[in-house]
Amino acid sequence: MNIMSIAMNYLGPSVVSKVASMMGIQGPLANKLISAAMPAILAALSGKAASASGAGSLLSAIKDFSFGSDNDLEGALNGPNAGNVASSGADMLGGLLGNAGLSSLSGALSRFGGVDDAQSQTVLGMLAPVAMQSLGGQVAENNMGAGELADFMKGQRKNIATAMPAGFASELSGTGLLGDMDEFAGGITGAASNAVSGASDAAGDAVAAARSQVEEASSGGGGMMKWIIGAVVLAGLAWYFLSGSKPEMPDTSALTEQSFTVGDVDVGAQFGGIMDDLKGTVGSITDADSATAALPQLEDVNTRLDGITDLAGQLPESAQGAFGGIVGTALSTIKPLIENAIEASGAGSILQPVVDTMFEKLEGLAG
Repeated sequence: MNIMSIAMNYLGPSVVSKVASMMGIQGPLANKLISAAMPAILAALSGKAASASGAGSLLSAIKDFSFGSDNDLEGALNGPNAGNVASSGADMLGGLLGNAGLSSLSGALSRFGGVDDAQSQTVLGMLAPVAMQSLGGQVAENNMGAGELADFMKGQRKNIATAMPAGFASELSGTGLLGDMDEFAGGITGAASNAVSGASDAAGDAVAAARSQVEEASSGGGGMMKWIIGAVVLAGLAWYFLSGSKPEMPDTSALTEQSFTVGDVDVGAQFGGIMDDLKGTVGSITDADSATAALPQLEDVNTRLDGITDLAGQLPESAQGAFGGIVGTALSTIKPLIENAIEASGAGSILQPVVDTMFEKLEGLAG
């Protein structure tokens, strides 16, 4: 049983869209905040349950919790009291973790997501009820007392740590929220960690391919600039997407004034956001449970790719070729990682349909 999988099953694309709308932010940012906030809340609650008194307080809060007349977050957000969900959830977290604990959690999420404290606390408040409902189902199903709940939360530490985005665990260090749980110190572990650590080789291959494109372009005539743009931008994208770090992207302004903008929308930035979210989702897939939990995020990527396809078709003809080159090489680097994640998790029956659709859309964008 994976508590992260249970919790994430409540957070489909419609919930992400609703959260983004209520907060006045874009979907990719909402996805990023949710992907960090959910494991952060469960990690903090696991830390709370590490002591006997804390486990008792958590058990009482779980038993007292109710969404009201709605059965889940989506229902609550679509109900007449949607505005109260975040505030009541934040109050509940504050009661369990203390105001200082909630402030530490909110501050860590703010730094990770690049949002203000009020926004991060809103996300935490919205997701706190999901954590309580997920735990409540396990408490009821297994007739848990405080001791059993403490043992259960301890057994879930690795699952929670694996779901935590790379780099976010360090934001929580020193807050006192995680107790003595060393599992959280390194963030993503297991197969996800292996995928990240092995990515540098694939990135190197992508950069080598980009360099080869530039060399070929230098003697290629009229299409030279298109390939230089695609190669240089993609060299940076490969390192950004496949490595754990986020280096500065190469400056292409000296090469061309080419733009990937349609109206006020930066299509290149949107595609980069999709790839960034896809990186985190793929990194979380280690088994059938985590594959099931990742399915809503992969479906959301497919939906967002539809929007990218419509926008890319409106780019000037000269920009379409360059953009297609970027997408094509991005596809060549992400496809093996996704296929390896599916094979390692044994979750082909769960993921293959949505992944095949994703590959088809990326191939269409690549041209």
